[in-house]
Amino acid sequence: MKLFRFAALCLALTGVANAHDSWLEPKSFRAQPNSRVPVTFYVGHHGEQRSASLSPRPRWLLSMRSDGPAGTTDLVKTKGFNPALGVRLAAPGFHLLSLSTSDFRNDMGPQEFAEYVQEEGLAAAEAASKRRPIRSRKVRESYRRYAKTLIRVGSTNAGQTALTRRLGQRLEIVPGANPYLLPAGSRLPATIWYRGRPLAGALVALISLDRPKDEPATARSSANGRVSFALPGPGRWLLNVVWSEPSSVRGIDFQTSFSSLTFAVPRAR
Repeated sequence: MKLFRFAALCLALTGVANAHDSWLEPKSFRAQPNSRVPVTFYVGHHGEQRSASLSPRPRWLLSMRSDGPAGTTDLVKTKGFNPALGVRLAAPGFHLLSLSTSDFRNDMGPQEFAEYVQEEGLAAAEAASKRRPIRSRKVRESYRRYAKTLIRVGSTNAGQTALTRRLGQRLEIVPGANPYLLPAGSRLPATIWYRGRPLAGALVALISLDRPKDEPATARSSANGRVSFALPGPGRWLLNVVWSEPSSVRGIDFQTSFSSLTFAVPRAR
């Protein structure tokens, strides 16, 4: 419980304790070899988000890594770790940056929780709350955040395998193809994984980072955890999914995970 309180306090100090969406956003999704790319971790509804400081490393940051043509780099252990000043991406090719947090704690009134479940499309949590509704006290939730972003360095296509394989996050969006290389008119497939298994019934949203007022495209994951979206137009994009289920931890009603993937679609040449 002390860890929950401390982590919640850390985010409360940055004004993002109870926000929903979260994602990694590089200053540019294209970079030159051996350059430094500033990367920001945003939390909040898109269009109203705030940045969460990553340096010096907060205690809620479990991991941050880079997977690319040269293998995996533990970014937290690199000298002078400060993503806001830039993550060095040396090798040409595709680099997948990822982030995982520890647990946060959030308490909601029953009506607030019901609205939250509806807004995020949390099918498992909705079914559980109907079986055993909580009416006389706060609903106690713990949650973690997971985020990935894909950056292209130079013009080669090396390093693509990291994009289409699981990293092992509790809730994870794994694309079935590279959105940077898909031809116009095709579909972008992805599989949603939860605790090492494909997740059915999750509501996945495709959101424009350039036009926050646009209505997102949404899809429910199939029985094998798959979704697909028509490849969006040029620009910066966010895939987002949330999943919540009853918790087996004493004193916690629901355990929730937030996961995201950001990428860019280049203009057709």
